[in-house]
Order: sequence, then structure tokens, then C-alpha cells
Amino acid sequence: MKDFDPGFPARLTLYPNPEGWTLLRCESNCAQLTLPDMVQDKPITQIGDYAFSSRAPRHPQDETQCLVVPSEGQEISHSASALEQLVLPRFVKSIGNYAFYGCTKLSHLSLSDALRQVGADAFMNCFSMKELSVAGQLPHMLGLRQLLRELCGELTVSVENLDQPYTLLFPAYEEEHEEMAAPHIFHYHIAGEGYLYRQCFNQDEFQFSEYDAAFALLLKTHSFAFAVQVALSRLCYPVALSQTAKQEYIACLKQHPDLAFSHCLKQRDTRLLSAYLKLNCWDKQSLETACNHARSAGNTQAVGLLLAHLQPSCQQTERARFSL
Repeated sequence: MKDFDPGFPARLTLYPNPEGWTLLRCESNCAQLTLPDMVQDKPITQIGDYAFSSRAPRHPQDETQCLVVPSEGQEISHSASALEQLVLPRFVKSIGNYAFYGCTKLSHLSLSDALRQVGADAFMNCFSMKELSVAGQLPHMLGLRQLLRELCGELTVSVENLDQPYTLLFPAYEEEHEEMAAPHIFHYHIAGEGYLYRQCFNQDEFQFSEYDAAFALLLKTHSFAFAVQVALSRLCYPVALSQTAKQEYIACLKQHPDLAFSHCLKQRDTRLLSAYLKLNCWDKQSLETACNHARSAGNTQAVGLLLAHLQPSCQQTERARFSL
């Protein structure tokens, strides 16, 4: 449990609420920032409107109750566009409207499953947002549905719990309002598989079965490169994975071994590559091609794993030829 460090490289403006503190303002020009969980033995439970934005939020009428930390020291210039990675306090339950407005380089956000509410356009113009890290249990995170609705780009959600960490991938989608007539009649258009993937909820509780059922849309729209990534992720981290869904993912990998190897090598993730190799849903030719690519890229760990599976494959081929 992190408490405030006097050497913290940002200025925080806090206001008391019944559960602890509301973070009204975070002024910083750092690319990476980890906020304290506690300040003066009280938790930070809310992120206010425009808290990280370049636009200064409105302060409450009774500013005498505001706490500014650190209260002394050198002047800190604020730049919303400088922020790239942020770890929120573990007790945060709500994120205010436009909280990260204009944080154009923010790509990685870490938070806990305590989140319950996300304000309107909280991540407006956060074009670089790619990854969420969640501490806890995803089905318990009642704010996840709102969070996914705000982030319509391609997104990786990494769940970090002690029992069974796992990763889920969400495709991108686009929304568009097209004006059709003078009296302001609009048609609402949705494009992209990511919209369906963001509907995998029963009320606010995430449903793994619906997430796996959405896989059919990726195949139907021939989004095979992303489908392979989803299949690898689910097979490597098989949380609440049914046997039917498992076979559908394996069938996809058998049909697209080159795409699967390409993704594993690009990620330089030996665990993912090892898990894929153990599935035995690849052929000798794709294995040889992947080995050559790994060797060209200087990925020695991948080369070792690939060769270990390639040699037995070659031996079996030789035995078959000898039998003939």
C-alpha cells in the first residue's frame, strides 16, 4: 500500500470525500507516473473531472479544504500530452468526466477492480491507448463495461491476480453519426468487430462465454490476423474456457499457422510460443519458416524452442520414408 512520497514528481490537489480523497488535479510533465494509494492515511477513491487534462478543472467553492501536495518545492509545469504510462491508486472507484482529455500519448493504464464508474468522454483524444492492466478479478470490476465503451481502439486487457493471471484482446470499432436530412435526422453507424466484443456482459459482470462466442464474427469478416491473436491468448490463458470454444480456437490456429508463428515472434513472448507449439496445430513447413525468421531476427530463445520441435518432426519423416 503506497503512501505519498515527499519526493513525488507531480503536484496533487485533493479534496476530502466521505471515503477519503478526490483527486481534483494532477500536474506533471512525466512520461511515467505511479500515484500513491494513500495521502495522510486516507485513500484516494475518486478521480475528478479534467484531473489530468491540460484544461484546469473547477475547484470547489470551499478551497480551504483542498490539500496540495507537495505544498512546497520547485514549480511543476503541467503537460497532459507528456503522460504515457499511469498507475492509478488501488482504491479508485470512479473516474470523472474528461479526466484524461488530451492525454494523447497515454498508452498504458494500470488500475484495480475497485473501479465502479467512468465519466463521459473520460478518455477523449487518448489516441495512443493500447493496454489496460487490472489488479484483481475482471468479473468483479463493475466499471469495466464503461471503460471499454470509452476506449474503442484495439485494446489489450491484462488481468493481474495471484491465482491465475490472463490477457484478453478487444478489436477496434468505429462509431459515426451521419446527418441524413435538414431536421437533424441522423443515422448511427457502427463498423468493426470490437463493438460486439464490448457487449460481453450480464448487466455489469463480464461473461467469458459471450467473449468466446464473439470469435465467430472475426472469422466471418476474415479478420484472421486478429483472430489468431485472440485464439493464442485464450489458449495460453484458458480462464473459464469451454471445450467447444477451445476446439474453435485450435481449428483457427491449424488453418493459419504462419500468422500464429508471426505473432509469437513479433511479441518475443516465449511463453506464448511454447504454449502454441504444445498444441501441435502447425505443420513442418510453417515451423521451418518460423525458425528462419527467428534466426534472421536474432531471437535465439525462439530458435531454440522451434528447433526442439523441428528435430522430432524431421526424425518422424525419416522413419516414414525408411518404412516405405
